[in-house]
Amino acid sequence: MSHCGTIEAIAASHCGTQLATGSVDKTIIVWHAHTGEARLQLVGHTRKVCSLGFSPDGEMLVSGSDDAVRVWDARSGAAVRVLVMDDSSGRAVAWSPDGRRVAVAGKGGSVHILAAGAWELERSLAGSAQVEALAFSPDSMTLAAGGWSQSVHLWCVASGAERLVLRGHRGGAPEEPGGCKCPRGAREAGCLRPGHRSFVLAVCFSPDGGAVASCCFRGECRVWHARTGALRRVLSGARAAAFARGPPRCAERCLAFAMGQHARLGAGSRTGALPADVVQAVLESD
Repeated sequence: MSHCGTIEAIAASHCGTQLATGSVDKTIIVWHAHTGEARLQLVGHTRKVCSLGFSPDGEMLVSGSDDAVRVWDARSGAAVRVLVMDDSSGRAVAWSPDGRRVAVAGKGGSVHILAAGAWELERSLAGSAQVEALAFSPDSMTLAAGGWSQSVHLWCVASGAERLVLRGHRGGAPEEPGGCKCPRGAREAGCLRPGHRSFVLAVCFSPDGGAVASCCFRGECRVWHARTGALRRVLSGARAAAFARGPPRCAERCLAFAMGQHARLGAGSRTGALPADVVQAVLESD
């Protein structure tokens, strides 16, 4: 059991025992993270699988595609629900750590927040550019969204208010929250907080929620302070289709990532495809 096309989505369960991959071949495979054994193959999407997210208990899996958002039983592989949303792109999905909500990327930059279980729309967040990555903070109170804007937007889940934009120099206006303090017209090379130079592919929070890591198509990984928007670290060599981080209670605190048709799981700094400093920067907390 394996994919016959490029992996476009990857997710690690919160306990660190399961890994799910989605591919352009329209299938999803659930793997045993420790042995690498393929447990289940989920078939149902009619377009490539763009995004995946486990429920906190690891028993459910949500997947996004251009055709629909689907909910699966991760233990048996049974289809639980098909969510056909007119404004859903399926490019990104995320399940909140408290298990109460699922976020789904819409078209044109919007993000929809659904009540898990009832699968009813709670609210929609308006954006300006296509969203490619979503992640909830560990306390489920903040949602991070990254995409074609080359920035990361932080939203308050309860109110729907945009709290911060992590955009660095490339955002332009100094008065914008999360932007740099350079005068207008200043050269980017002299800025201490340059933003991403390409669209954001992946985002995740540190275990304590104090930092946000984002990776873009050009292979740049940036680690931001989640409260102030300050840029903490800039790393290179992190170009991957997607990554997923396990929680602090997981003994191996895993970072999963996909490149081509292969998925890999690294523990701490032990990984064969991403530089150790990139892995450690994503896993570290304040």
